[in-house]
Amino acid sequence: MKKQSVSLVFFFALILSLLFSANPGMTQTAETENFADVYQLRFHPPTTFIYFYEQGWETRFTTERQGESFENRSINIVQFHFEVETIDYVGRVNAVVVLDSIYRELIPQRQRRGNFDRQDLIGKRVRVIFEPNGSVAEVTEIDSLPERSSRQGRMFGDPKDRFKNLFWKLVDKSIAIGDEWTEHKIDTTTSEGYSGAIITHSTNHYHVMGIEKVDEFDCLKLKLTTEYSRAGSREFPERNMTITSENEGETTTVTWFAFKNGLFLKSEGDSFDEGTTAYSGASSRVMPSSTESKSYLKLLKIESVR
Repeated sequence: MKKQSVSLVFFFALILSLLFSANPGMTQTAETENFADVYQLRFHPPTTFIYFYEQGWETRFTTERQGESFENRSINIVQFHFEVETIDYVGRVNAVVVLDSIYRELIPQRQRRGNFDRQDLIGKRVRVIFEPNGSVAEVTEIDSLPERSSRQGRMFGDPKDRFKNLFWKLVDKSIAIGDEWTEHKIDTTTSEGYSGAIITHSTNHYHVMGIEKVDEFDCLKLKLTTEYSRAGSREFPERNMTITSENEGETTTVTWFAFKNGLFLKSEGDSFDEGTTAYSGASSRVMPSSTESKSYLKLLKIESVR
């Protein structure tokens, strides 16, 4: 497997410094258990503040077609903010999330039909329920989200999916500095409206690297390295086509989590993937490809709720 150091679910050779100034009215509350240097991490941001983030990723895709090599690059930057409404008795965070801006650049620039950069989602409010580990349990509309055409829906899915990968999923176990462990997973992915499935085998290696100060916050630094292989097929009856793919790759993500505040401060990620895609039907061909990506997440600022 070819490996290359590389927060998207999607990144680029640029490490941005964290743009954050601590709010003097925000006290550090011990939402994370810490006994004898053992940590049980919880996503549990204080409820009297609004949190502003930026998420970005750059992807470079290279493929071969009819003996020629083609390269495409995309740059995506999304800014959003959220306000915590309630935290329930099991620790689920009920928050209102708003997309503030979306920037997308395709290189080379291509003309496409439809609003594929999703500017129509800016300013729309959704209610997101986060699990204590930072993963998203539920997304519901507050403002009506734009309707998707059938073609856009097949290509990009439900607009609410944009809000399902805001943060890195925290580990669900007590950890200590220096801990390392490995987990193996098998996932099956299907697409609505299409037959077939993609099966992914992955090996996840976790490393608790230490504590670092990020601005005014003590952060636990965690690293996740994933090696995976993916294979499967999808059938498109209306086009009389079957697409079969095989890929393998590696991703690396480093996250800084403010354990006394229950808050994500930043993350940086790199990934590399290579494989082949075979098209059969009216037009048959096999296309090798590779993808390199870099990503980041950073907290921009915190404001008091007025």
